[in-house]
Amino acid sequence: MQLICGGEAEVTPHLIRGLASEDKVRQLAPGADLARALRGVSVVHHVGGPELDPDSGRPRAVPGTGLRSLVEAMLQSRVRRLVYLSSACVYGALVPHGPGARLDELTEPQPRHPLERAYWAEERWLKAQRELQVVILRGAQPAAAGDRLLAELKARLKLGGLRLPSGGRAPRTFIAASDLGRALGAAARRGQPGSVLLAGGFVASWREMAQALDPKARIGSVPYELAHLAAGLGLGRQGRGWWRQEALDHLARPQVLDDARSRRDLVWSPLVTSLAECSDELSLTGSKTRPVRSPRGR
Repeated sequence: MQLICGGEAEVTPHLIRGLASEDKVRQLAPGADLARALRGVSVVHHVGGPELDPDSGRPRAVPGTGLRSLVEAMLQSRVRRLVYLSSACVYGALVPHGPGARLDELTEPQPRHPLERAYWAEERWLKAQRELQVVILRGAQPAAAGDRLLAELKARLKLGGLRLPSGGRAPRTFIAASDLGRALGAAARRGQPGSVLLAGGFVASWREMAQALDPKARIGSVPYELAHLAAGLGLGRQGRGWWRQEALDHLARPQVLDDARSRRDLVWSPLVTSLAECSDELSLTGSKTRPVRSPRGR
């Protein structure tokens, strides 16, 4: 039995669907008793990422109280194996991204923005927990409708058009959330304690992603320098959780992952290998998946 904790409300069901193809899965509901939920569990997946302040959208204390409580409960319950879903955003925007450049497992992270630094800090904190068998999986940008950045992108498209920094043409590795769930399952089975793994799916651009979300949308371009100036002044801010400068670098900078080594180690590969193939996950707006509050009769 594997326990999955945290995650975006609309992305998590996709993760569970992929993970459930590998093993039995239980989802931790908010407020559930951790000790009871951990009964019969051999592996815990933490997919929520750093805890964010709902007003500012910035990370709270790192590591978050939820992650600390989870680790304490795992140690008390003698559950040792933890797969932490991190993000490729830890590499930051300052890592060289020239034509043909690819990031792999040996690339040194250079986080710049608060969320990037928070992921990096939680990774290091977890690896320092010697009593745990921690496997870190850095996922590419999720291609699922419930992802925070994609949801904001879709909301802006509904306003009648969208202007992307540098036209949004920079290549970026995306991954379907169901494939990310399958990668979590593979990491649980074959990931070595202390290892850092990558999981990517396909390469596309934010412009192509916006066109997939709304084929009729008018998509323009704004110079990166001008957008950066506007972001620094706090202009054009719309919606909670839309980190202006962080989102700007995420939208404008290329990030292509080379996860060949991780695929070999995990004996895993994505099933969704193009933007056209993940239309179902991009169009979903909800899920009927119910979280399991606690095990019974165990």
